[in-house]
Amino acid sequence: MKLSVAMCTHNGAEYIRDQLDSILSQALPISEIVICDDDSEDDTLGIIEEYKTDYQDTDWKIYRNRPALGVTSNFEKAISLCTGDIIFTSDQDDVWYEKKVSRMIQAFEENPKAVLVFCNADVTEADTTMIRGEFWKTIPFDETQRNKFLTGDVYDVLRRHNVVTGAMMAMKRDFALQCMPFPKGGMLHDDWLALCAPVYGGIVPVDERLIAYRQHGNNEVGAGLYQHAVRWLKNARKRKPWAHAVERSMCFYETYRERLTEEDNKQFFSWYQFNLKRDRMSDSGLFASLGFLFLNLINGEYRKNVCPFLATWVQDFIYIFLTKTGRDE
Repeated sequence: MKLSVAMCTHNGAEYIRDQLDSILSQALPISEIVICDDDSEDDTLGIIEEYKTDYQDTDWKIYRNRPALGVTSNFEKAISLCTGDIIFTSDQDDVWYEKKVSRMIQAFEENPKAVLVFCNADVTEADTTMIRGEFWKTIPFDETQRNKFLTGDVYDVLRRHNVVTGAMMAMKRDFALQCMPFPKGGMLHDDWLALCAPVYGGIVPVDERLIAYRQHGNNEVGAGLYQHAVRWLKNARKRKPWAHAVERSMCFYETYRERLTEEDNKQFFSWYQFNLKRDRMSDSGLFASLGFLFLNLINGEYRKNVCPFLATWVQDFIYIFLTKTGRDE
Protein backbone atom coordinates (compact mmCIF):
# COMPACT_ATOMS: atom_id res chain seq x y z
CA MET A 1 0.00 0.00 0.00
CA LYS A 2 1.39 3.38 -1.02
CA LEU A 3 0.90 6.22 1.46
CA SER A 4 0.96 9.89 0.51
CA VAL A 5 0.95 13.18 2.38
CA ALA A 6 -0.74 16.24 0.84
CA MET A 7 0.70 19.31 2.56
CA CYS A 8 -0.10 22.95 1.93
CA THR A 9 2.24 25.71 3.03
CA HIS A 10 2.31 29.48 3.24
CA ASN A 11 5.02 31.37 5.12
CA GLY A 12 5.55 28.35 7.35
CA ALA A 13 9.30 28.50 7.92
CA GLU A 14 9.02 28.86 11.71
CA TYR A 15 7.46 25.45 12.35
CA ILE A 16 7.75 23.39 9.17
CA ARG A 17 10.87 21.53 10.31
CA ASP A 18 8.92 20.10 13.26
CA GLN A 19 6.11 19.05 10.94
CA LEU A 20 8.38 17.37 8.40
CA ASP A 21 10.50 15.68 11.07
CA SER A 22 7.38 14.14 12.60
CA ILE A 23 6.11 12.89 9.23
CA LEU A 24 9.46 11.38 8.32
CA SER A 25 9.75 9.67 11.73
CA GLN A 26 6.53 7.66 11.49
CA ALA A 27 6.61 4.02 12.58
CA LEU A 28 4.87 3.20 9.29
CA PRO A 29 6.76 5.16 6.63
CA ILE A 30 5.21 7.59 4.18
CA SER A 31 6.10 6.91 0.52
CA GLU A 32 5.28 10.27 -1.06
CA ILE A 33 5.08 13.87 0.13
CA VAL A 34 3.31 16.36 -2.13
CA ILE A 35 3.70 19.99 -1.07
CA CYS A 36 1.84 22.88 -2.68
CA ASP A 37 3.12 26.23 -1.48
CA ASP A 38 0.86 29.27 -1.70
CA ASP A 39 3.48 31.82 -2.76
CA SER A 40 5.47 31.96 0.51
CA GLU A 41 7.67 35.00 1.06
CA ASP A 42 9.85 33.42 3.77
CA ASP A 43 12.26 30.46 3.62
CA THR A 44 9.56 27.75 3.58
CA LEU A 45 10.51 26.41 0.15
CA GLY A 46 14.23 26.57 0.93
CA ILE A 47 13.72 24.40 4.02
CA ILE A 48 11.61 21.93 2.05
CA GLU A 49 14.35 21.64 -0.58
CA GLU A 50 16.84 20.79 2.20
CA TYR A 51 14.61 17.93 3.33
CA LYS A 52 14.19 16.74 -0.23
CA THR A 53 17.98 16.50 -0.51
CA ASP A 54 18.44 14.80 2.86
CA TYR A 55 15.58 12.27 2.52
CA GLN A 56 15.92 10.91 -0.99
CA ASP A 57 14.18 7.62 -0.22
CA THR A 58 10.94 9.61 -0.05
CA ASP A 59 9.25 10.69 -3.28
CA TRP A 60 8.93 14.50 -3.09
CA LYS A 61 6.72 16.65 -5.33
CA ILE A 62 6.96 20.37 -4.69
CA TYR A 63 4.88 23.06 -6.37
CA ARG A 64 4.63 26.81 -5.93
CA ASN A 65 1.38 28.65 -6.67
CA ARG A 66 1.65 32.12 -8.15
CA PRO A 67 -0.71 33.73 -7.37
CA ALA A 68 -1.79 31.96 -4.17
CA LEU A 69 -4.85 29.70 -4.51
CA GLY A 70 -6.22 29.88 -0.97
CA VAL A 71 -6.60 27.02 1.50
CA THR A 72 -9.33 24.89 -0.09
CA SER A 73 -8.15 25.16 -3.70
CA ASN A 74 -4.56 24.54 -2.64
CA PHE A 75 -5.50 21.34 -0.79
CA GLU A 76 -7.58 20.25 -3.76
CA LYS A 77 -4.50 20.64 -5.93
CA ALA A 78 -2.20 18.82 -3.48
CA ILE A 79 -4.62 15.91 -3.01
CA SER A 80 -5.15 15.55 -6.77
CA LEU A 81 -1.39 15.28 -7.32
CA CYS A 82 -0.94 12.44 -4.82
CA THR A 83 -0.57 8.90 -6.18
CA GLY A 84 -0.85 6.92 -2.93
CA ASP A 85 -3.73 4.59 -2.09
CA ILE A 86 -4.25 6.50 1.17
CA ILE A 87 -3.70 10.27 1.45
CA PHE A 88 -2.99 12.07 4.72
CA THR A 89 -3.61 15.83 4.62
CA SER A 90 -1.16 17.89 6.64
CA ASP A 91 -0.80 21.42 7.91
CA GLN A 92 2.62 23.04 8.10
CA ASP A 93 2.89 23.68 11.82
CA ASP A 94 1.77 20.60 13.80
CA VAL A 95 3.61 17.55 15.12
CA TRP A 96 2.48 14.03 14.31
CA TYR A 97 3.02 11.42 16.99
CA GLU A 98 5.03 8.40 15.88
CA LYS A 99 2.09 6.00 15.54
CA LYS A 100 -0.34 8.36 13.79
CA VAL A 101 -0.02 6.79 10.35
CA SER A 102 0.01 3.17 11.55
CA ARG A 103 -2.99 3.67 13.83
CA MET A 104 -5.06 5.32 11.11
CA ILE A 105 -4.16 2.65 8.57
CA GLN A 106 -5.27 0.09 11.16
CA ALA A 107 -8.63 1.87 11.31
CA PHE A 108 -9.00 1.47 7.54
CA GLU A 109 -8.13 -2.22 7.81
CA GLU A 110 -10.68 -2.75 10.59
CA ASN A 111 -13.35 -0.85 8.61
CA PRO A 112 -12.92 -1.88 4.95
CA LYS A 113 -15.86 0.21 3.73
CA ALA A 114 -14.53 3.41 5.29
CA VAL A 115 -13.23 6.02 2.85
CA LEU A 116 -12.14 8.55 5.48
CA VAL A 117 -10.82 8.26 9.04
CA PHE A 118 -9.98 11.03 11.49
CA CYS A 119 -8.35 11.20 14.88
CA ASN A 120 -8.32 13.30 18.02
CA ALA A 121 -5.42 15.58 19.00
CA ASP A 122 -3.67 17.34 21.84
CA VAL A 123 -4.24 21.08 21.56
CA THR A 124 -0.93 22.72 22.45
CA GLU A 125 0.74 26.07 22.79
CA ALA A 126 3.34 27.13 20.22
CA ASP A 127 5.64 24.99 22.37
CA THR A 128 4.07 21.60 21.66
CA THR A 129 5.16 20.19 25.02
CA MET A 130 2.63 22.53 26.68
CA ILE A 131 -0.74 20.82 26.24
CA ARG A 132 -3.92 22.89 26.62
CA GLY A 133 -6.38 20.06 26.33
CA GLU A 134 -8.16 17.62 24.03
CA PHE A 135 -9.27 18.81 20.58
CA TRP A 136 -12.57 16.92 20.48
CA LYS A 137 -13.68 18.66 23.67
CA THR A 138 -13.21 22.07 22.04
CA ILE A 139 -15.38 21.40 18.97
CA PRO A 140 -17.34 19.77 20.76
CA PHE A 141 -17.41 16.11 19.65
CA ASP A 142 -18.66 14.23 22.69
CA GLU A 143 -19.40 10.58 23.40
CA THR A 144 -23.04 10.89 22.34
CA GLN A 145 -21.99 12.23 18.94
CA ARG A 146 -19.25 9.62 18.56
CA ASN A 147 -21.76 6.86 19.24
CA LYS A 148 -23.87 8.13 16.33
CA PHE A 149 -20.96 7.30 14.03
CA LEU A 150 -21.14 3.72 15.30
CA THR A 151 -24.92 3.44 14.88
CA GLY A 152 -24.97 4.90 11.36
CA ASP A 153 -26.58 8.22 12.33
CA VAL A 154 -23.53 10.14 11.11
CA TYR A 155 -25.40 12.93 9.40
CA ASP A 156 -27.22 13.88 12.57
CA VAL A 157 -23.79 15.10 13.68
CA LEU A 158 -22.19 16.29 10.44
CA ARG A 159 -25.08 18.40 9.21
CA ARG A 160 -25.02 20.43 12.44
CA HIS A 161 -21.29 21.11 12.43
CA ASN A 162 -18.03 19.78 11.08
CA VAL A 163 -16.06 17.57 13.47
CA VAL A 164 -13.28 16.61 11.03
CA THR A 165 -10.10 18.67 10.74
CA GLY A 166 -7.71 18.27 7.82
CA ALA A 167 -4.65 17.96 10.03
CA MET A 168 -6.18 14.85 11.60
CA MET A 169 -7.66 12.96 8.66
CA ALA A 170 -6.73 10.41 6.01
CA MET A 171 -8.72 9.27 3.00
CA LYS A 172 -8.74 6.82 0.14
CA ARG A 173 -7.49 8.45 -3.04
CA ASP A 174 -10.32 7.17 -5.25
CA PHE A 175 -12.86 8.68 -2.88
CA ALA A 176 -11.10 12.06 -2.78
CA LEU A 177 -11.05 12.31 -6.55
CA GLN A 178 -14.78 11.58 -6.72
CA CYS A 179 -15.42 14.59 -4.46
CA MET A 180 -13.73 17.01 -6.84
CA PRO A 181 -14.09 19.78 -7.72
CA PHE A 182 -14.39 21.10 -4.18
CA PRO A 183 -16.96 23.88 -3.66
CA LYS A 184 -15.68 27.41 -4.11
CA GLY A 185 -16.35 30.06 -1.51
CA GLY A 186 -15.97 29.71 2.24
CA MET A 187 -16.37 25.94 2.63
CA LEU A 188 -13.15 24.20 3.67
CA HIS A 189 -11.86 20.99 2.10
CA ASP A 190 -12.11 18.93 5.31
CA ASP A 191 -15.74 19.90 5.85
CA TRP A 192 -16.67 18.93 2.28
CA LEU A 193 -14.82 15.62 2.38
CA ALA A 194 -16.39 14.71 5.73
CA LEU A 195 -19.90 15.36 4.42
CA CYS A 196 -19.22 13.33 1.27
CA ALA A 197 -17.63 10.32 3.01
CA PRO A 198 -20.83 8.55 4.18
CA VAL A 199 -22.19 8.72 0.62
CA TYR A 200 -19.18 6.81 -0.75
CA GLY A 201 -18.67 4.24 1.98
CA GLY A 202 -18.19 5.52 5.50
CA ILE A 203 -16.30 7.70 7.96
CA VAL A 204 -14.61 6.44 11.14
CA PRO A 205 -13.37 8.40 14.17
CA VAL A 206 -10.20 7.14 15.88
CA ASP A 207 -10.53 8.06 19.55
CA GLU A 208 -6.82 8.66 20.13
CA ARG A 209 -4.77 11.84 20.26
CA LEU A 210 -2.36 11.29 17.42
CA ILE A 211 -0.99 14.78 16.79
CA ALA A 212 0.00 17.92 18.64
CA TYR A 213 -2.30 20.57 17.15
CA ARG A 214 -0.22 23.68 17.62
CA GLN A 215 -1.95 26.98 18.40
CA HIS A 216 -0.15 30.21 17.65
CA GLY A 217 -0.89 33.67 16.33
CA ASN A 218 -0.99 32.71 12.65
CA ASN A 219 -3.23 29.61 12.57
CA GLU A 220 -5.48 29.49 9.51
CA VAL A 221 -8.09 27.68 11.61
CA GLY A 222 -7.71 27.46 15.37
CA ALA A 223 -9.23 25.33 18.11
CA GLY A 224 -11.61 26.35 20.83
CA LEU A 225 -14.39 28.81 21.56
CA TYR A 226 -12.02 31.75 22.01
CA GLN A 227 -10.52 31.37 18.53
CA HIS A 228 -13.99 30.88 17.06
CA ALA A 229 -15.25 34.04 18.78
CA VAL A 230 -12.27 36.08 17.58
CA ARG A 231 -12.76 34.92 13.98
CA TRP A 232 -16.46 35.68 14.14
CA LEU A 233 -15.97 39.15 15.58
CA LYS A 234 -13.46 40.01 12.86
CA ASN A 235 -16.02 39.09 10.18
CA ALA A 236 -19.21 40.15 11.96
CA ARG A 237 -19.71 43.26 9.85
CA LYS A 238 -18.65 41.64 6.59
CA ARG A 239 -20.58 38.36 6.59
CA LYS A 240 -23.84 37.12 8.04
CA PRO A 241 -23.17 34.54 10.78
CA TRP A 242 -25.35 32.00 8.96
CA ALA A 243 -23.76 32.54 5.54
CA HIS A 244 -21.44 29.56 5.91
CA ALA A 245 -24.29 27.28 7.03
CA VAL A 246 -26.41 28.34 4.03
CA GLU A 247 -23.54 27.71 1.63
CA ARG A 248 -22.66 24.41 3.30
CA SER A 249 -26.21 23.04 3.30
CA MET A 250 -26.89 24.23 -0.25
CA CYS A 251 -23.67 22.78 -1.72
CA PHE A 252 -24.11 19.37 -0.19
CA TYR A 253 -27.87 18.92 -0.40
CA GLU A 254 -28.12 20.01 -4.03
CA THR A 255 -25.19 17.76 -5.02
CA TYR A 256 -26.08 14.57 -3.13
CA ARG A 257 -29.78 14.58 -2.25
CA GLU A 258 -30.56 11.83 -4.78
CA ARG A 259 -27.96 9.55 -3.14
CA LEU A 260 -29.12 9.99 0.46
CA THR A 261 -31.35 7.56 2.33
CA GLU A 262 -34.95 8.65 2.85
CA GLU A 263 -34.27 9.52 6.52
CA ASP A 264 -31.06 11.43 5.75
CA ASN A 265 -32.86 13.25 2.97
CA LYS A 266 -35.52 14.43 5.42
CA GLN A 267 -32.85 15.60 7.87
CA PHE A 268 -30.88 17.45 5.23
CA PHE A 269 -33.97 19.05 3.72
CA SER A 270 -34.97 20.30 7.17
CA TRP A 271 -31.41 21.60 7.75
CA TYR A 272 -31.34 23.25 4.32
CA GLN A 273 -34.73 24.93 4.86
CA PHE A 274 -33.83 26.13 8.34
CA ASN A 275 -30.66 27.83 7.09
CA LEU A 276 -32.54 29.46 4.22
CA LYS A 277 -35.05 30.81 6.76
CA ARG A 278 -32.17 32.19 8.82
CA ASP A 279 -30.91 33.95 5.72
CA ARG A 280 -34.32 35.39 4.80
CA MET A 281 -34.80 36.60 8.37
CA SER A 282 -32.29 39.37 7.73
CA ASP A 283 -34.67 40.92 5.17
CA SER A 284 -37.35 41.40 7.85
CA GLY A 285 -37.62 44.18 10.38
CA LEU A 286 -36.13 44.09 13.87
CA PHE A 287 -39.19 42.73 15.69
CA ALA A 288 -39.98 40.10 13.05
CA SER A 289 -36.35 38.93 13.12
CA LEU A 290 -36.30 38.77 16.91
CA GLY A 291 -39.58 36.87 16.79
CA PHE A 292 -38.00 34.30 14.47
CA LEU A 293 -34.99 33.95 16.76
CA PHE A 294 -36.94 33.39 19.96
CA LEU A 295 -39.58 31.16 18.34
CA ASN A 296 -36.97 28.85 16.80
CA LEU A 297 -34.97 28.74 20.02
CA ILE A 298 -38.06 27.74 22.01
CA ASN A 299 -39.38 25.18 19.49
CA GLY A 300 -35.99 23.44 19.25
CA GLU A 301 -35.07 24.25 15.64
CA TYR A 302 -31.70 25.68 16.65
CA ARG A 303 -30.91 22.65 18.80
CA LYS A 304 -31.97 20.30 15.97
CA ASN A 305 -30.00 21.98 13.18
CA VAL A 306 -26.83 23.62 14.53
CA CYS A 307 -24.10 22.92 17.07
CA PRO A 308 -23.31 24.47 19.48
CA PHE A 309 -26.88 25.67 19.21
CA LEU A 310 -26.91 28.30 21.96
CA ALA A 311 -23.67 29.98 20.84
CA THR A 312 -25.02 30.02 17.27
CA TRP A 313 -28.27 31.58 18.43
CA VAL A 314 -26.37 34.28 20.33
CA GLN A 315 -24.33 35.08 17.21
CA ASP A 316 -27.51 35.44 15.18
CA PHE A 317 -29.08 37.63 17.87
CA ILE A 318 -26.07 39.95 18.08
CA TYR A 319 -25.88 40.31 14.31
CA ILE A 320 -29.61 41.09 13.98
CA PHE A 321 -29.55 43.55 16.88
CA LEU A 322 -26.50 45.41 15.57
CA THR A 323 -27.61 45.58 11.95
CA LYS A 324 -31.27 46.42 12.62
CA THR A 325 -30.44 49.17 15.14
CA GLY A 326 -27.64 50.66 13.05
CA ARG A 327 -24.97 49.88 15.65
CA ASP A 328 -22.71 47.97 13.28
CA GLU A 329 -21.44 51.15 11.68
